[in-house]
Amino acid sequence: MRYEYTRLLVTDFPACFRFYRDVIGLALRRGSETDTYAEFETGFTRIALFDRAEMSEAVGTSPLPAPVLATHRVP
Repeated sequence: MRYEYTRLLVTDFPACFRFYRDVIGLALRRGSETDTYAEFETGFTRIALFDRAEMSEAVGTSPLPAPVLATHRVP
């Protein structure tokens, strides 16, 4: 088995995108600042950013109360 990428669910996609691209300096593989999904190269693996609200819609948790949504977060 090979570890290929980490997906981060983010609430401020444009700011997170700029952080990984401009501050950390990772090479962009896919996506743009105006998208809701992007991937950055880190060498042998990738970091993927995904808009939290869009993921919530995709998995059907958007109508649930906020405490339930909090279970999708890493402390």
